[in-house]
Amino acid sequence: MYIEMKKTGLDVSDLIALVQRRGGGNTGFPYKSFVCRCSNCLYSTKGKCALKECCCMDERIRAHTCTFGEMMRYCFSGIGDNVFHFCLRIAIEREAELKSCFLDAGHRKRFYEGLAYTRKASNNLIAQIFLLSAYESLWVEAKKVLERNCVVYSALEISIKGIDVNPHNLFTTAIDLEYGSAHSDLLDLSDDEVVDFDVFRMICYAVAISAYGLDAIRVSEKQRAKKYKHKRKGERTNE
Repeated sequence: MYIEMKKTGLDVSDLIALVQRRGGGNTGFPYKSFVCRCSNCLYSTKGKCALKECCCMDERIRAHTCTFGEMMRYCFSGIGDNVFHFCLRIAIEREAELKSCFLDAGHRKRFYEGLAYTRKASNNLIAQIFLLSAYESLWVEAKKVLERNCVVYSALEISIKGIDVNPHNLFTTAIDLEYGSAHSDLLDLSDDEVVDFDVFRMICYAVAISAYGLDAIRVSEKQRAKKYKHKRKGERTNE
């Protein structure tokens, strides 16, 4: 599946349809993580891959042996829009700089709060919680209508009238994830004059999460864990 630019640009529903098709059919992960390292791949020689696209990226994502950037490039490789890929590269660099896919520490805390309330949440619901918890103003209302296995959007839509444009854009994207609809009016995600960059990267991250669930989060959190491991090691050295 390959998406070419349309007259109206690249909208959210296109993005969701493409990426969820990649991550579909997950029936569990039967391998040990070391099996999915590039050093054990027949196509890899001296750290260089002979393939244009990794043939076992799905497995590497679930084993958490890839980087967040590799995962994102793989998810959106079928999009034929150079401007989108330029914005995506910046979004990947921002994640690497922050060592987190979350907007800030508050976003991370709110996300895990919502996740703890749900039971065996689907990948789609995890992605929706990721979007709805990005901004405090949206989360205050969203958690009131968060059920064990869904979000009651009919009630949430009434309670968030007058909310700022960025939280509202994430709200409409969450609806699209839930219903496979096209409620979002973001007709061109690659247009930075229309779409705030933080909204762009949160949407891209969430779409990847909708395909791979918590594995996508853990790929990012792996870098965060390394950051704090080195920090604690440095503190012990100074003592």
